[in-house]
Amino acid sequence: MPSFIQTFGRFSATLHGVIVSSILVTGMLVSLLGGVLADRYGRVALGSLVFGIGAAVETTSVKLAMFIIGRLIKGVGEGIFLMTVYVLVAEISPAKRHGTVTNITQIMISSGIVLGYFICYGTQVINGSLSWRLPLAIQATVALTNTAACSLVPQSPRWLLMKGLTEQTRQTIAQLGIAAEEQEELFRQAVAGLEHSPNLSIFDSVKDVFAAPVRGRTIFGSFILAMQQFSGIDGVLYYAPIIFRQAGLRSTEASFFASGISALVMMIITVPATLMCDMWGRRTSSLVGGSLTFFFMLLIGSLYAAGKVYAHHGVARWVVIVSVYLWACVFSVQPGHWVFACI
Repeated sequence: MPSFIQTFGRFSATLHGVIVSSILVTGMLVSLLGGVLADRYGRVALGSLVFGIGAAVETTSVKLAMFIIGRLIKGVGEGIFLMTVYVLVAEISPAKRHGTVTNITQIMISSGIVLGYFICYGTQVINGSLSWRLPLAIQATVALTNTAACSLVPQSPRWLLMKGLTEQTRQTIAQLGIAAEEQEELFRQAVAGLEHSPNLSIFDSVKDVFAAPVRGRTIFGSFILAMQQFSGIDGVLYYAPIIFRQAGLRSTEASFFASGISALVMMIITVPATLMCDMWGRRTSSLVGGSLTFFFMLLIGSLYAAGKVYAHHGVARWVVIVSVYLWACVFSVQPGHWVFACI
């Protein structure tokens, strides 16, 4: 936003990348500890609290360094809670509906992205720094409210069993309506010792997930999620307004609006994808979706690399804009990677 530039000044594309990726750096590092923290203290609340604090620091920033620190703190929160949200939902949902229920989380994420773009579209007309501070203040409020709301969410039966809370586990299972055969499997795994202790050290926990019985699943889940990130989702979400401006939508309003529409498309497509996830299978959605996202991202990148995208003329700019929308659609219909990683 112009008001953001007025507050912190102009900076190079490299520094822009540092600002954007700062949240990902700490998120990646802390995610190594996220599972350990989730096993010890529960699935979601701690990360949401840290994220809200980081967003509050961003909101009140007076120097660019302070803003970056806020993003680093937010990254810590993301590293703690982002994956454990999917784990919690998978653990409390019926086995036959793992795909559908787990992907409801993706619908909510898509909804948040839509709100983020359109909130910025609305606030960018405000004079002064409130135009960029207000969206971040809303983000902090949502995160801290979510922290409080976590007290209403039951802990996962698996987590309760790891803690040795058998009676509370039975109460939670009854509350969730888990089928009898699933209950037997859950207790059988606990008795067999397949669930690692929540009191292990960080080193032992990491060593535990790479032990012989589960090493293959750990590597496969890590590979699936790494490829999901490398597919270009962060590039599309973070840089969509810039991509659209480079493709000819010169005003801030137009680029935010176009970005909001792309996020809206993702959200709309996610709904039928969620309902049909358990019908067409995780493997099919991952293979077909992965191939198409590869094609569209390669097409966009090739046009920019060849210098064919001009802001005021040429068909390439429209190919880029349409490809961004198609890429968003295809990405949204492949929820299989999250389900694979969670179960």
